[in-house]
Amino acid sequence: MVWYGLLSRQYSQACGVSRNYIYAKSASDIWVNLFVGSNTTIPMGSTDVAIQLKTDYPWSGRVVLVTEPERKIRYALHVRIPGWARGFASPGGLYQYADADVQPFTITVNGRPAGYTLEKGYAVIDRSWKRGDRVELNLPMDVKRVEASSQVKADRGRVALQRGPLVYCVEGADNGGRAWNILLPDAAVFSPVRDTILSEEVVALKGTLPTLTVSADGYSVRTERRPVTAIPYYTWCNRGNDEMQVWLPRKVTDIKIDY
Repeated sequence: MVWYGLLSRQYSQACGVSRNYIYAKSASDIWVNLFVGSNTTIPMGSTDVAIQLKTDYPWSGRVVLVTEPERKIRYALHVRIPGWARGFASPGGLYQYADADVQPFTITVNGRPAGYTLEKGYAVIDRSWKRGDRVELNLPMDVKRVEASSQVKADRGRVALQRGPLVYCVEGADNGGRAWNILLPDAAVFSPVRDTILSEEVVALKGTLPTLTVSADGYSVRTERRPVTAIPYYTWCNRGNDEMQVWLPRKVTDIKIDY
């Protein structure tokens, strides 16, 4: 198998990785491994196949692939379907989704449902391709709750938030300086919204959650429903040292008095 890719020079140098990860090929197959906006040309025997990939992934689950072979050619196109889009939080069973319902992904070719087989995590579309053929993959981007195995004591009774491939956290910078007083009930609803962390555009999650507040005299604790913002985990601590939580308690089970 020969690998082809178009990671930018800056990305390759900064991360110390090869740029040949996006696409792969064999004598009769082409693989799309990563959803990165790019253009490339892949030689298939005596025919060059130009490919253009457009996407806003991971903020959107829409991936568009346009193929421009020099002449009509048959090959099997393997499009990666991430495990999270098939209901698997992680290999090995350490983590799982609290909600067993799996939203379907869809694949079309030229606007019509594609015929494909699912093999080793890839949707395989084996057909004759011509110039301008357009493949569109739509991955579900609903907000999921992740549970850890019961053997992980620190995460018992807690859940984490995930949208698409990204795990989220709550940080004090977005939540009145606090993150350790937030509860995440099973019925809570989140809405994805465009936001900015420093100069980077992201998709944040916003909802209204119960938060615990100590009274001014320090003798009681009350619960209030307040707007809460969750941000992609990789963006935390870019705005100074602050409270942060990934695994949020579903409900109050105990109180530890700090003095």
